[in-house]
Amino acid sequence: MSLVLQNQNAMSAMFTSKMDLIGDSMRAMKVSPKLQDKVIAYYDYLWSRHRLVNTKKSFVDELSPCLQKEVNLDLNMSVIQKCGLFRALLMEGKKLDGMVNQEIADHVLVQVVTNLTREVYLPGDIIIQQGETGREMYFLIKGDVAVEKMVKFDERGSPVIKRLVVLHEGTYFGELALLRGNSEKTARRAASIVAVTNCDVRIFHRDDFNRVCDDFPQLRVYLKSEAEKKYAGFKKEASKDSPVVKAKK
Repeated sequence: MSLVLQNQNAMSAMFTSKMDLIGDSMRAMKVSPKLQDKVIAYYDYLWSRHRLVNTKKSFVDELSPCLQKEVNLDLNMSVIQKCGLFRALLMEGKKLDGMVNQEIADHVLVQVVTNLTREVYLPGDIIIQQGETGREMYFLIKGDVAVEKMVKFDERGSPVIKRLVVLHEGTYFGELALLRGNSEKTARRAASIVAVTNCDVRIFHRDDFNRVCDDFPQLRVYLKSEAEKKYAGFKKEASKDSPVVKAKK
């Protein structure tokens, strides 16, 4: 027990030291107080969710490739449990588009989950910007996000934003950018995704997606099939009356 407490104290001291350094740096660079508060909130949420001070490197990067795969699979188990896209892959005997058998489905699941990276977002953060080129898809592990679309400009030339739907934990978004290929035109985002609450996500990058599909082309067939079902339902939901909001200046 004493060793556990010592480790916790050491980790807390590391985090406090990191935050002191970040605070000093922001003040020296004359970052606005409002933005300083947002930066601190980002690190606080990242620490509370993952006990990390950045999302770019962790102890996992120092492990052997085999052990990295095992640890990443274990760390991302919540993704599998919460996301229907992955849960379906675990349902033995269920016929899935593109999946020849359960063995293939298992391999695809492992390859996808072990290639995910993590990120956290604060309320109001734009996770995906309408019109930008998409290079990744996202899995929402915790929090809520809104799908928003700029529908027109008002008489003063300000964009008018329509909120189409709110997505909750266990959902995923952005997959069309992976399915449409590398063309800049076809990979443009059709809508924006904005964090409504603090959000914890996993990200699947296009390069990793293409690499997995080289070994398991069934993944592309399966994801395309699921996307068609998802967006058929999404269009019905989006056709309902949704709040229209002015874009923040």
